[in-house]
Amino acid sequence: MAAMSSTYMACGHSAQAIDGNGDPVCVVCFGKPEARQVAEAPDLSTRKARCSYDKGNGEHRPGMPNRGYRAEPQPVESRTSLPFFKHHPDKPEDSYYCGCWGWD
Repeated sequence: MAAMSSTYMACGHSAQAIDGNGDPVCVVCFGKPEARQVAEAPDLSTRKARCSYDKGNGEHRPGMPNRGYRAEPQPVESRTSLPFFKHHPDKPEDSYYCGCWGWD
């Protein structure tokens, strides 16, 4: 089995956790059957991903304090190992979380 952080799920996210049986699961979509179904990752070789809190030009949304963490320059190369990665085949960019709000 692939590493949990790069396991692509049928919901479009990468798995963020494992359940009590050691199986990967998407906590964002937990409760939906797709959150527990491993799927083949799409070809991301030409895709970019942007932090969900980014408002464009590398700036994060107004009122979103970085809490002492530096936001990553946006966009980045899409890859399933990005934190909270979500593939958006119907949009120009995918999404992920860069850590700008911290990791606690």
